[in-house]
Amino acid sequence: MKEQNTYVEYTRSELDAIPDETDWDRVDELTDKDIDAAARSDADDPPTEESFWKDSMVVESENAAGHTPSSGDEKPKLSELNPKADTLAQS
Repeated sequence: MKEQNTYVEYTRSELDAIPDETDWDRVDELTDKDIDAAARSDADDPPTEESFWKDSMVVESENAAGHTPSSGDEKPKLSELNPKADTLAQS
């Protein structure tokens, strides 16, 4: 049986009410060397070399819903980060 995808929406106030469980002191203590070592040890997401990005460019466009990405202090919606997110969540 195929697993059902669940699409859940939260308001900004609901998200703000979720307690932050991040250990920011621990995060602040991480060095670039620590972060690099953790990234290199992640077998599911190996780091890329500089040559991988040599022909890349930043492109801003509308997402599938016709919205342009958020600007300023407003956090982007999932669909703005991944234009296919709404379609995937509803399939």
